[in-house]
Amino acid sequence: MKEDNQDILVNFALKRLLKLIILINFQNLLSYLTTTLFVFSYKPSIITLTMKEKGTHSFINDTFNLTPFEVKVNGETNGSCQKSCYFDKELSNITIKFDNQIDSLENLFNGMSNILEIDLSNLDTSLVINMSSMFSQCYNLKKIIFGKINTSKVENMQELFHNCSKLTSIDLSNFDTSSVTNMYSMFRHCESLITIDISKFNTQRVENMCDLFAFCYKLRRINVSNFNTSKVKTFQGMFCYCSELKSLDLSNFDTSSTTTIQGMFDFDQSLIFIKLNSFKINSTTNTNYTCDHTSPNLVICIEDNVTQNLLQFGNNNCSDICFKSNIKIDLKLNKCVEYCNESDFKYEYNGSCYENCPNGTYPQTIDNYLKCFAECPYYFYIEKNTGIKYCTDNTTCPEDYNKLINETEECVNHCDEYEFHKYEFENMCYNECPEGLIKVDDYYSIINKYICKPSCKKKNLI
Repeated sequence: MKEDNQDILVNFALKRLLKLIILINFQNLLSYLTTTLFVFSYKPSIITLTMKEKGTHSFINDTFNLTPFEVKVNGETNGSCQKSCYFDKELSNITIKFDNQIDSLENLFNGMSNILEIDLSNLDTSLVINMSSMFSQCYNLKKIIFGKINTSKVENMQELFHNCSKLTSIDLSNFDTSSVTNMYSMFRHCESLITIDISKFNTQRVENMCDLFAFCYKLRRINVSNFNTSKVKTFQGMFCYCSELKSLDLSNFDTSSTTTIQGMFDFDQSLIFIKLNSFKINSTTNTNYTCDHTSPNLVICIEDNVTQNLLQFGNNNCSDICFKSNIKIDLKLNKCVEYCNESDFKYEYNGSCYENCPNGTYPQTIDNYLKCFAECPYYFYIEKNTGIKYCTDNTTCPEDYNKLINETEECVNHCDEYEFHKYEFENMCYNECPEGLIKVDDYYSIINKYICKPSCKKKNLI
């Protein structure tokens, strides 16, 4: 009996051991399959660069915490290259491959003054949180290709393009800034930057805009009208030394969390117009040198109910500022006017006066005053002599433009001017006669006129 019990215990132990071996092997198999699938599905990140000058040059900053998996110089793999290399040509193409997933791009190219072009279109940035100083002090960098870059998780863009003094433009159309909290000196000393489109930036979490565009000497226009600044604590030096900047629309700026606007417009010597409708300044806000060394003709356009909040400007070398409402900037005369038709620049758009409506906008006459709209409120017609597209302010077309194409909302002289909109009914042009109407084109087609009319129905006679 005792031996039988021992056999039972041995069998039980063997079964448990067998199950454990099977479990361990299954886990190993699962781990192996997971790793294998990851290897086959994971796509390494690739960066391509164009470097100038012969000699040994760094192409990645030493403080960047990832070492490339592979580096190719002019198409050939170079095992001795990691973050710097010897280049035997005046211009060299470098391909850098990373086999790791990247969560930070901080200082990646910081100080790499020999880089001319960077292509990041094959760089996986889906996990990146930090892009601070990524291109800082790339003094000779002239072109950056971002492709469909993913910046949705990025929180820090501090000094991102700082001292990129040769960049004349930057395509930021795919930038998602919804998680960014820090934009300190993001474009500081981009001294050749002429235009930049940041109108789609989401700044709902940004707390620091200090020196954001400081020393952008050639920047002529900045559209920040859609900025959400409810959490911004400092605007210090935000536009200082933007010496070509003539006007700023900050009417949407929420300064309720702001502690300093010190030097915000300092040395903006061409600045003659600022729209500050919603600015709120309290007694503790630092306003020192806010608009020191600006144009003596500077006009601040405000709402009357916030005038008192801005009187502190008068104590900061801004005593010549004229506080007015309903003011427009004349881009020809470089002065502020009450109405755009006071000069040749008679077309008004977004508070400025233009010689003609900007591209993508169309004029409309309202009370003998020309305003430009991105979309026509009603219909439009094309002026025959000039070819300019005009908006019409009512549901009828202007004289000599008495036909309206129902799909494009365009006024024309005759419906037959448009091959696909030749059928006319009640001053409208159609591709086909509307339901319930019939074509009458036998006689009218002789004179190139096609019309629609209601169909005749026989009536019962009593």
